[in-house]
Amino acid sequence: MPRRLSDLAGANDIPLIVDNAYGAPFPDILFEEVKPDWNENTIFCMSLSKLGLPAARTGIVIAGADVIEMVSKVNAVLSLAPGGIGPAIAANMVRTGEIISLSRDVIKPFYQNKAQAVLKQVFKELGGIDFHVHKPQGAFFLWLWFPGQPITCAELYQRLKNRGVMVIPGHYFFGGLKEEWRHKNECIRVNYSQESAIVSAGVKAIAEEVKEAYRNTTWQWCCEIRQLWCRYRMSVGQYRCGRNLELSKPEFPKTKGQITLDADCYSTANIAGGSISCWRQADRRLSIMLQGPQFLR
Repeated sequence: MPRRLSDLAGANDIPLIVDNAYGAPFPDILFEEVKPDWNENTIFCMSLSKLGLPAARTGIVIAGADVIEMVSKVNAVLSLAPGGIGPAIAANMVRTGEIISLSRDVIKPFYQNKAQAVLKQVFKELGGIDFHVHKPQGAFFLWLWFPGQPITCAELYQRLKNRGVMVIPGHYFFGGLKEEWRHKNECIRVNYSQESAIVSAGVKAIAEEVKEAYRNTTWQWCCEIRQLWCRYRMSVGQYRCGRNLELSKPEFPKTKGQITLDADCYSTANIAGGSISCWRQADRRLSIMLQGPQFLR
């Protein structure tokens, strides 16, 4: 826990509530070294769910005596008779220290191996697509970011749902953000805790849907580029290759590299053998560079 958050909360007399469902000392599903930090102003919340006991419905709260007293009273009123199975199991594991060794030697390696396996498949399946993965530091999921994605994460969610694949659209995690920010509609959260075969099929479906979205948009780019080149040729006359043209089209997603145009597909545009490089500039204009001997008039 960053010390600055604790200091800021303490300076303003606000309790700092830490959701430690995945953290240290257990279940310790963290892939980096983290040292738990606690003081009287911290309310530390833990659970047995990620140890493999979600049905035990057991939460653990570490806080000052006054907070624990209030939580106990609330629990007595709301729950009347809290379940005792989870606490009975946990008490002995805590007493013997087994809960630490189980987390360190079994649970953490299991999920870390799953994370590495799904990362390897993600990079394989999404080859050729501009995407980023947040560095996995623990928990059960990956964050995928598709800059310039031609569809929103909500639409991608619907397409995947129709195929029986469930992800979490990123825009749900930006509550309270008033200004428009395209990034929130370009991210998805993917859980990898299920059976490996199920996760693998899900990653493959994600890659297929994302590539399909880009493929449909690429055809729209090509049609627009062909029309642009015709106008360019008629209006500006003879220019050497390398002249840049710009379109103010905010709906154009970002693309890198070259689109090679062949005679079969674009013979009517008379640009066989040439190439067009496309990229979106910082001001969202689409830059297009025409290259090839047929542009030397």
